[in-house]
Amino acid sequence: WWTGAIWDFVGQPLNEVRDYYGEEKAFYFAWLGHMIETLAPLAVLGLAAAMLRAIIETAVGDTADGLPPDVVSVIDGLFALCLHLWVAYYPYSWARKQYNLAHAWGVTDFQPEDSLFERNALETTIRKEVHGIESEHGPA
Repeated sequence: WWTGAIWDFVGQPLNEVRDYYGEEKAFYFAWLGHMIETLAPLAVLGLAAAMLRAIIETAVGDTADGLPPDVVSVIDGLFALCLHLWVAYYPYSWARKQYNLAHAWGVTDFQPEDSLFERNALETTIRKEVHGIESEHGPA
């Protein structure tokens, strides 16, 4: 929630980008901004976990064993749990934001173009030689 408040203060001129470059570019910048907005809390958590590990390591001292395994497991496990929750949350939050933007811009039937990779994969025939036999692979 706090990144949303900061992001609203800084803002992105998505409507201006849409007016000048079109919906496709505006959706890209909206996605990029949304990705940064949702990764910011994760970055803060990662920094906090690294600092906590460093503090505990200096408190315990440099021993041959390093940190106690249970402390390391708890810190890493909590951060891994946060990563898993983010991975589950992000696609739904982006779909919601994309829907809201499409509805506000009146482009609910907008379909982005295929990616460059997909277009090239459909248009290109690849020749391979496997076990001395040349074969062509391409669009069916």
